[in-house]
Amino acid sequence: MAGAGLAAPRRPAGPPAPSPEDPGHGDEDAEHQHHRNHRLLHRRQHHCRRRPPANEPPPGGTERRPRGCRSPPGGAAPPNGLLAPRRRRARFAGGEGSRTGRRGRERAGEVMRVWVAALALWPVLRAASKPLAPLPKITDKKFIELCVNTHNKLRSEVQPPASNMRYMTWDAALARTARAWGKKCTVQHNTYLDKKYQCHPNFTSVGENLWLGNRKIFHVANAIKLFYDEIKYYNFSTQKCSKICGHYFQVVWDISYKVGCAATLCQQVLGIRDAVIFICNYSPRYDFPRNPYIEGRSCSNCGKGDTCKNNLCRNPERDKIIYYSRWYPPWAFTVVCDEACIAVVVLRILLMFFAFVAIYFLKKHFTNIHVTT
Repeated sequence: MAGAGLAAPRRPAGPPAPSPEDPGHGDEDAEHQHHRNHRLLHRRQHHCRRRPPANEPPPGGTERRPRGCRSPPGGAAPPNGLLAPRRRRARFAGGEGSRTGRRGRERAGEVMRVWVAALALWPVLRAASKPLAPLPKITDKKFIELCVNTHNKLRSEVQPPASNMRYMTWDAALARTARAWGKKCTVQHNTYLDKKYQCHPNFTSVGENLWLGNRKIFHVANAIKLFYDEIKYYNFSTQKCSKICGHYFQVVWDISYKVGCAATLCQQVLGIRDAVIFICNYSPRYDFPRNPYIEGRSCSNCGKGDTCKNNLCRNPERDKIIYYSRWYPPWAFTVVCDEACIAVVVLRILLMFFAFVAIYFLKKHFTNIHVTT
């Protein structure tokens, strides 16, 4: 009963409640609800199995919900035994769907880690697979400059400073001697160094430094620097060497002014495969009984006619570069044909060719002339 001035509450819109006098309304509502459920299922494209009847227990004694379906809120079964479709995000809420998603994410993470590792190692793998450049020849200008400049840089920076350190220049004959001995693929020093004119056409004695290592780690400047690093075993003030100092002495020997180097590839030396033997020959050679140079202000004790450049004594006559094109080590037994030899061979071939052409021409056009070959 409504009070004065108050409106009665409105009943929610919807089908009228069935009355006891009209029992057919309940069947119609159930049928409508049944059709609405089917339309909903078809729109969502989920097909769920029917729940087993109450008097028929499911296999295994426990009720299993079909995959992709869920029970309605409150646990009540939908009309006519249909199960409501389960939303897709329920896969990640827990249970089998959550485990499947977690495994997928783990696999994706593993694949991503593999790709990151591959990208990180790509420069190393590419460098390893890249073919190595051929070793430089003794006529390679860059190789010659690197050998000469590295020696002069180390000689100009000696400590204590040197007052009479000479500037070094390239010598082709010393380089040929280094190449010829390197082809023997031995770590023994050249046995002809002390024999006159066996390692150089003018110098009576020649010094030698030798480096051995794998081709992948070979570098000209590093090898020469290793020769110099023996300074740590030498005491300049006491003139005593605690271990090995000969390579250091030869690099910084004050009166040496010619150098020639060569790098040779050997299949195997002392168990090192693809070994490189790098040899540098020097003239004049060092003599150990004294310090490698005279200590003092740079260039203060240079010879007559010398000039000072980068703390080194230079002389235009001494620094001339001579190629000795016709000289090779006598013990090398190398047959070499220089530019003059090649010109003579080519000229002979051409002369023979023109002679045969002339004879053929004479026979063809002057049939009465008999020419014997």
